Amino acid sequence: MPALDDRPAVPGDRPAPRSGIDLLSAAAVVLGLVCALSLVLLLVLKWAGVDPWDGFTVIPWFALPVSFLLFGAYLVRSVLRRRRV
Repeated sequence: MPALDDRPAVPGDRPAPRSGIDLLSAAAVVLGLVCALSLVLLLVLKWAGVDPWDGFTVIPWFALPVSFLLFGAYLVRSVLRRRRV
């Protein structure tokens, strides 16, 4: 005897495909770019002999780990979504 949910899948049963970049991945990319820009600017200023603002060294301390954590959360969420489909 077939189970109650042994019916063929219909298009209405599947979630709509999501296009574009979601907020989590966009935040990770932006933080990563801010970190990279800060490090490049720090290196250029040091090479030019200028004393750079201390924030250029502090920003990567926090932005890079947070960016990696956001990327990790995005990957975990993507895997869990694909398992459900």
